Amino acid sequence: MIDPIACRLHPYEMQMLEDAGKARVADARARGRAAGLGRIAGTADATRDIRGCRTEFAAALVHNPSWRPRIGDIHALDIGDCINVRSTILVDGRLIIKPNDKDVPTLLVMEYPAGGPDYLICGWFWPQHAKIKFRLETQWGDPAHFVPQNALNSNAALKAWIVERMRDQADPVQIERFRKP
Repeated sequence: MIDPIACRLHPYEMQMLEDAGKARVADARARGRAAGLGRIAGTADATRDIRGCRTEFAAALVHNPSWRPRIGDIHALDIGDCINVRSTILVDGRLIIKPNDKDVPTLLVMEYPAGGPDYLICGWFWPQHAKIKFRLETQWGDPAHFVPQNALNSNAALKAWIVERMRDQADPVQIERFRKP
């Protein structure tokens, strides 16, 4: 890791995010959506979805894009409509990039110890580069490319990308309206 950033969530945030994770599980069950082929496939609790909400929120707090508790839309980007987040509870956990992942910056956020409230934003990688640089592995469940933490890009570089993206998307007419007294 080049420049990991720590984030501690407040108990009220933890509760809000637990509720959002449980809502994701309820929605997935109602739609008959499977959890995948990995180690926790077939588990009945909401642990993975709660961790997903909490790590997405921690990443949004650190990098400043918005976060909304997406329920039901599994194809939406996780934070700021421009970044995906993957989580791990392993100290040496790797960033998982699946073959069909969108080519947007994808962050690795570590929840340690498991259950929070402490999170470490480890870094990020472009999926298109991961698919070239790291072989596709199938022994862990869903086929994926695994990016080790020492290969991740810096959080500083992602912050710069976010600022540039926001600048490119700014509407000059709207900006001028706010400048007028």
